[in-house]
Amino acid sequence: MADDLSGVADLALAQSTGFVVRQDALSQESRERLAGLQAAGHVRAYRQGREDVVLPTIPAAFMVELADAAATILEHRASGDAMKAGEWLGRRLEGVYLGDLIGAQAIRTLAETTGGFSAGIIQGLFSIKPHEELVEDRLIACATPEGETIYLKIEGGKAWMSDRFGNVRGEPVEMGPERSQMMGNVTGWMILGQLAHFPTARVGDDTDRIDATILFQIGQCPFPLLRANQLGLGHLEHDLGPHGRVLCKDQGAIEATTQAMAGMLMRPWDGAEHFVATVLEEKSLPLLHRLMIALRTVRDLGDEERAVWAEELLQDSIVPEIKNLLDVVSKTSEEDMTPRGMD
Repeated sequence: MADDLSGVADLALAQSTGFVVRQDALSQESRERLAGLQAAGHVRAYRQGREDVVLPTIPAAFMVELADAAATILEHRASGDAMKAGEWLGRRLEGVYLGDLIGAQAIRTLAETTGGFSAGIIQGLFSIKPHEELVEDRLIACATPEGETIYLKIEGGKAWMSDRFGNVRGEPVEMGPERSQMMGNVTGWMILGQLAHFPTARVGDDTDRIDATILFQIGQCPFPLLRANQLGLGHLEHDLGPHGRVLCKDQGAIEATTQAMAGMLMRPWDGAEHFVATVLEEKSLPLLHRLMIALRTVRDLGDEERAVWAEELLQDSIVPEIKNLLDVVSKTSEEDMTPRGMD
């Protein structure tokens, strides 16, 4: 957590898919314990690029320790400025393997050890807005399943194989009209999506549900908040033009945000009707789409009463509103922009 050089240069790819720690960043106490940990098989030391690194061999145990360490630092920072502490957490865990789970557990650990946490931490995470941009005019690194790193130089709609310094070789490949996108600043909101799995309310007012507020806000993200997987597998989406992209409701993956929404609506909660009504009033297609998938989950997995309630909402309110908004999108596309259709 204290390594300022973590997540950069040669280690960025490795640290996005595993808990890779630079040996140069180890404290004196850690260095003294390293040999014993290696002998016990708890860590493995090796060379990664130009760095000597350590890899924990029991990731689940290391996650717990990392979350505890993050909670300790978060508590200290929040005592001065809770919003800045939340922003620190989101930015520090950006690009860290399973950073969303670690961040959410850190907040929960803070709440369990101190009796609560400041809403400023949530605001700090909210302030890190996710964004997408075209993969254009840059040098990118890709990891193959065999562990090899491949470098691509992208410029002017073309891609070349290159070395790590950007020196190209061979003939370029035309990237075509369907350009790749890259996401940034997603971990902060993904932490919130994981945190929203736990019913959370403001102290003194159990009706002021923080988890509902979180899901309403991050549910409007115009693209899926999903972690990249080690195999580089994609996920099925629908393109809504200017309204963003949403996961396929039948064959797509499910986000932590949508899972949390389903869990919230599956449990008895007096504010459920108000939450659904507020979502309908917002007229956000990404939010409505996530709510639709959440209600389908409640319909399929909830008890009989909740299942009937969810099905009625889907048929009477949610699906008709989505169709209405999609018709508006379609008409706008025909009049003002090149049609993009559905993937």
